[in-house]
Amino acid sequence: MKLLLLALLCCGLLGGWAQAGKVLNDSLVSRPFSHRVWQDVIHQGADNQGNVHFVRLRAHPARLNAYLSQLASASPESHPDYFRNRSDQLAYWINAYNALALRLILDRYPLDDLSSLTDLETLARYPLGGKPYALTDIRQKIQARSFAVPL
Repeated sequence: MKLLLLALLCCGLLGGWAQAGKVLNDSLVSRPFSHRVWQDVIHQGADNQGNVHFVRLRAHPARLNAYLSQLASASPESHPDYFRNRSDQLAYWINAYNALALRLILDRYPLDDLSSLTDLETLARYPLGGKPYALTDIRQKIQARSFAVPL
């Protein structure tokens, strides 16, 4: 199968398909930026009532890790051409905030002290588009974009 795909790629038959995304830091990032992997994480880790199954997500972190890798590879600041408009940018920052908050919780689950989580919100830094951000930094970006006057 791999040889068939390689042969088709070499012959140019999959040219359009191969151009659908770009590999950055071992992560497939599409243009426009896609949150499909994050949707998979939500589907895997939450039920229809909105309850998050932390134990399940902690036991099977592959999709969350893949999405975090995708976020680390591209952001509206590092690759503005991947984000067509302000809504796409806002979606990136909101989803990044939620994914990183989930990672912060999973890394410390079960939580014994919620105050330590609040402290970590300002101290823990995660790469987004190659630049480190704390959750408080991301929240400021969301607020700035949410209340910005449309151009």
